[in-house]
Amino acid sequence: MLAVIGIVIGVLAITALGILGISVFLLGILLVAGVSILNVMMMSTVERTKEIGVMRAIGTSKSGILRMFLFESLILGAIGGVIGAILGFGAGFLVDVLMLKEASYLFAPSSILYIFLGIAFGVGTSVISGLYPAWRASRLKPIEALRYEYKPFFQKESFTTLTTT
Repeated sequence: MLAVIGIVIGVLAITALGILGISVFLLGILLVAGVSILNVMMMSTVERTKEIGVMRAIGTSKSGILRMFLFESLILGAIGGVIGAILGFGAGFLVDVLMLKEASYLFAPSSILYIFLGIAFGVGTSVISGLYPAWRASRLKPIEALRYEYKPFFQKESFTTLTTT
């Protein structure tokens, strides 16, 4: 009896470790996706500083700028979520056909629900990642934003003097 309990506990421990490993992996992917969207939105804010200054100068409210950038991050998340759902559904279909020789499970209502849940999770991640860049863009002062001039690293004077000497 004790041997059977030991085997069951061992199987449960291995299963729990497997679930933990998958969860940590997925959390890492979520973190990378969030940071990537944050980076894209921050670069969009920096590159469009003059545009934001013009919009603020002609009367666009801070909340209007905030909504514009949040909507942009929402669109990024929706596109990424749909692409991820299509790729995930295709991979699931391929695995089911190769291993089970049928794919009827993928078309069950519960499976379709998880696809939409994954898309919603992607959109939520992108909107959360876009909050800080949107807030930062909405707080720009019009005069300072109009005065700002963006120069990429490769166009800065210090870089050109290094390459010409």
